[in-house]
Amino acid sequence: MIDFACTITLPFNHKTKSQFEIDVTEDYEGDKFHVVVYERHKGEEPAEHIDTQGFENMEAVYQYLKNLEKDAS
Repeated sequence: MIDFACTITLPFNHKTKSQFEIDVTEDYEGDKFHVVVYERHKGEEPAEHIDTQGFENMEAVYQYLKNLEKDAS
């Protein structure tokens, strides 16, 4: 069975001049869903690691992403 993995890029926020890149991996480092968040500021490389979280289900991941986007705006 192939585990789920994806990278999500939230749209550039003109207010904060930053963008989030989120890696979501299933069954990684002991977590059902492992989420790593990077923030990229306009004109800066590389993106800065700002958070790592483990979640038990995809609904919790979804709520985390919604809160991340809301807090950034």
